[in-house]
Amino acid sequence: MTRWVQDRANELLRDNNAGVKRMSYITALKAATTHQEDFILPYVNDLRNVVDMDAIRAAGLKLGVDPLGGAALPYWEADQFDLQTEHHSRESEARSDVLVHDGGPRRENPHGLLQPICDGRPCASQG
Repeated sequence: MTRWVQDRANELLRDNNAGVKRMSYITALKAATTHQEDFILPYVNDLRNVVDMDAIRAAGLKLGVDPLGGAALPYWEADQFDLQTEHHSRESEARSDVLVHDGGPRRENPHGLLQPICDGRPCASQG
């Protein structure tokens, strides 16, 4: 599934997003095609099928966690395994920049969107 999403996203990017239909956030929320789905809890619950969480907990390990600028926090908050964790967070200005398909650096803004970076700071919007 992820390969299909990756390939489709790259196809759209190569075509300068010509095939992407756009609408406002409010309109999208009200659309009949918009549904809320919890991907976090099923994922976290299924981890016990691929990782021996009991062995990790019994070993008394303390796990250092970088929650990816906050994006992974909901997964750790849904921890069903009683693991000892220490979350390391960074302020938004200190977050790592991300290189995207076009090679340009981006930084996550407070709304979770990737913004272009110019000289180490978010670029001024181009009207």
